[in-house]
Amino acid sequence: MITDRVRAINSAGRYRCSPDWSWDTRSIRMPDRDVWAVVGGTGQMTVFEPAESTTTLSRGDVFILDERHSVLAEHDPSDPLAVVAVHFDGGPPLDLHYRVIPTEFLIGLVDRCLRARLGGDETRAMMWLELALQEIAASQVARAGQNERLATLMDQIRDRPGDDWRVSVISDRLGTTPQHAGRLFRRASGISPKEYVIQARTHAAQAYLEGSSLPIKRIAAELGYHDEFHFSRQFRDRVGVSPSEWRDRSVRR
Repeated sequence: MITDRVRAINSAGRYRCSPDWSWDTRSIRMPDRDVWAVVGGTGQMTVFEPAESTTTLSRGDVFILDERHSVLAEHDPSDPLAVVAVHFDGGPPLDLHYRVIPTEFLIGLVDRCLRARLGGDETRAMMWLELALQEIAASQVARAGQNERLATLMDQIRDRPGDDWRVSVISDRLGTTPQHAGRLFRRASGISPKEYVIQARTHAAQAYLEGSSLPIKRIAAELGYHDEFHFSRQFRDRVGVSPSEWRDRSVRR
């Protein structure tokens, strides 16, 4: 049974595949769930069950696999794949395939998970994995029919939330008016550009508060806020507690 919380991490690692590498699960069944993310190289993933599909692999392709899936993954020996994989139990329901571009923020979260686990801090490792799963879920699943410039810009906002993301800047980057930029964002995400930026900053703030000892004033500055009070008010409005209360809760987990 899958729950929204990660119950255990069974294995985890970052791997550079050998030139003759392939991965075939057609004769076995995975006993748990697996985040399998490409961080470099090129290849191909064919999923045979529960429905057949083939994906050309490159940096940013992420699969959430479990006992239902039968797959064959191969790569170009001249451009071997580099991947991170985390086998775990529990966690939220997710689709099979995501494209997470840019990948830097996601890989940073997974790396923190790996380091915490190597250090013997399983609780913190699960916390970082949960944040990575949130980042995956927030990514654009499919780009077909979407405005590619908009999709790229939304990725950049999530990856660099502390940059100057005023609505005028966003509309200039899209080459359109602020009003039309608002319509594009609402169509793609259900919220306005301003709220999308606040959401990205809130998610990043949660990661900072849980995974670092940076002062709250410094976190506010890193995320583009000119004063700590404004940051704290927006954080409380969306999370329900102050930044310091959120940090205290994460320490007690």
